[in-house]
Amino acid sequence: MKEFSLTVDSPRTPAAVRSALLSPQSWEARGALSAEADAGGLTAVLPLRADQLPEAARRFAAGDASLRVRIDGDAEAAPAAPLNLMLTVPGAPVEVRVALTVRPGAEAEHSVLDAQAQVVSSVPLMGGMIESALEPFVRQHLAEQLHEIAHLG
Repeated sequence: MKEFSLTVDSPRTPAAVRSALLSPQSWEARGALSAEADAGGLTAVLPLRADQLPEAARRFAAGDASLRVRIDGDAEAAPAAPLNLMLTVPGAPVEVRVALTVRPGAEAEHSVLDAQAQVVSSVPLMGGMIESALEPFVRQHLAEQLHEIAHLG
């Protein structure tokens, strides 16, 4: 398992960021193939072209793939309550787990997104090598997505 942390500042309130993360409409506006809210959170499926994947993951994706994002959490919960994200590419033996906290920022009406991420591979003996190969890609992609989410609205 590879672990890393990311922090992103947002010009939006914690409530607005949490609401956007758990809104099917905000995911659809970002190009999701589907987005569905339920009592426990939200599941979104995003298109993922094979050329967007690092070489280590391309062999597991036949052509274009999709990224499944599951967010467990409540938009109305206190900012300190983490949102738990699970990101998977169907067919790939890797998952990304993220504990995301959205807390008030230093300026009024601003917030800070703190993400604690883990890259986990289920491949016996080779899992550590796969995790190491994917971690930089996952870190960059997650940072870009968090920045985009932080500035929606």
